[in-house]
This record gives sequence, structure tokens and C-alpha cells, in this order.
Amino acid sequence: MDTRSLLSERSFDIGGLLRSNTTIQSSTVEIHFDPRSQWWLTNGYPPELVPSIGKDVFVEVDTHEVTKRGSRRVILKDYHFLYSDYSQLVVEIIYDQADPHGSVVCKQTYKPAAPVRMDLLMLAPSAFGFKIAEAAHLCLGKHLHKELLGHVTSPFRTAIVPAIGNKVFGVTILSIGGSSTSQIAEVKPGDILGIRKGKFANAKLVGKALELGFGEIPAMCVVLEYDEMKKKFKVAMQDSHGAVKKESFRVSDMKSGRMRVFRVVAREYVGW
Repeated sequence: MDTRSLLSERSFDIGGLLRSNTTIQSSTVEIHFDPRSQWWLTNGYPPELVPSIGKDVFVEVDTHEVTKRGSRRVILKDYHFLYSDYSQLVVEIIYDQADPHGSVVCKQTYKPAAPVRMDLLMLAPSAFGFKIAEAAHLCLGKHLHKELLGHVTSPFRTAIVPAIGNKVFGVTILSIGGSSTSQIAEVKPGDILGIRKGKFANAKLVGKALELGFGEIPAMCVVLEYDEMKKKFKVAMQDSHGAVKKESFRVSDMKSGRMRVFRVVAREYVGW
């Protein structure tokens, strides 16, 4: 099996938590497959999805070769396109290696995002989250040459639903923006906090606000502790120089912007 993975990015819109891990839904539920095209022979992607790869979609490709009677070699390729609302488009391509264009068959299946799996959300902290928090704590005070979130989740790379870009790191369990707050589970150590265009009152900066997540991607950090009563996060955050520091944020101090908490979950969550 040959598995290739690409990370993608998706905008950080928070419209509340609906029936699933909702952000922006898949806009491509079917591709136009032309047997004369070359992309499926050259390890490419469907033309209409190419602009989204690396921006809106995570992709895994499984390739199998089967030798049939008469030494016929048949190639099977399964393209799994995962969107940030966890809906999926699966494109299955089968062809005879001796006559690819004349024998190719394409089957497509669109899978809407599944309902929230509370059982898997509850299991995730002990399976992944607490270990992610421990790894992040060990990084405090150090300079990393790699991105913090990738580093602390790397031991579970084959077990978890992959990050979709640098903005979606699992199931959204808490979102805070403007006057709206939506929550489906308690925040636990090892959850991922994202802050987009956040302005916080800061006693250390008299007359100024602490600003986070005003670049192309949100400010992302690992939750070390969360005080439900005080609505206060203690997190491990990496600065632009690679240094990992412990920071804290109170929800009440956020004057504008958005917060979103993700839970890293098992691949089973999306049926993988």
C-alpha cells in the first residue's frame, strides 16, 4: 500500500457547533471523471480539486496492485478527500495496467459528516490528549526546529484524524466568538486552542491589548490546564522564533476575536 498525505488549510469561521464538527462544508461532492485524463496515472489529483489541495482538504491515497489470471495486472486506487467538517469524497479508480484508458472504471461516494460521537470524544483525552499535554509540557523553555503541534502529535500520526491545514486539529468541542458560545464537551489537557484575531486586555501592557492570530493562520497552542470556573486557559505556545512558553488566557479578557478548542480524535471518528 502506498499512502500519501497532504495537509490543507481551511478558513477559521465559527458559526456555532451544529450536528457535527462544523466549519465549511465540502463544495465538491462529485468530480467529473474523464477516462482520457492523465492525473490518475501520474499520481495527481482531479483538476477541480487541485485548487483545494493544500487549502481546504486533506488527502490520502491507497494504491493496490492485483495480479489476475493470465498475468493481468490490475491497479486499484482509492482517493480519500477529507473536508474540515469531516464530510468525505471517496473516488475509487480501477484499471488494467496494459490498457489504462480503455479499461478504467471510476466509482464515487460522498459521505456527509457523521453526527457527533460522544463516546469517542470521551475516550480521546486518555488515548491521546493527556500524552499530548505531557509532551507539550516537556517542551516548555525549549526552542523547537519544528512546529509544536506537529511535534506533540507525531507519536499518534497513524492513529488520529490528521490535521486539516494549520487550522483544524480535530473535533470542535468549544467555540467562542462575539456574544455566542457553543460547547459539547469539557475542555481537557491536550486539547488544542486556536485564537483568531484575538485582542486581550493585558495588565503588562498598560493601555495596549495583546493581539494574537492576526496572520494568515490562527495562533495555535496546546491546553495544559483549563479552569472551568474562571474560564482560564493555561497553554503551551510557540513563538515565531520556535521558543515554547507557558501562557494563560481568560475568556473574559478577550475583547474581540474568536477562540476555538479542538479535540484530537481517533481515525475511527471518520470511519478510517
